Amino acid sequence: MSAPLGGALGGRPLGTYGPGALPVAAACCAPVALPLFTAAGHRAAGRATAPPVRDFVPPTTPPSDTP
Repeated sequence: MSAPLGGALGGRPLGTYGPGALPVAAACCAPVALPLFTAAGHRAAGRATAPPVRDFVPPTTPPSDTP
């Protein structure tokens, strides 16, 4: 979903004004993108759960030397 939006936001200035307009377009999008990325990161971190901790690990049996 973000790839078509990025193509539209970058393609319009590129086609109209040339490659020199891309840094200006990116600078205009940054103040909007930074809070969105931060909010998405905090929401994803809040949902993460740690795997269960195992206190006991059963010992492995050594291989026998007899065939």
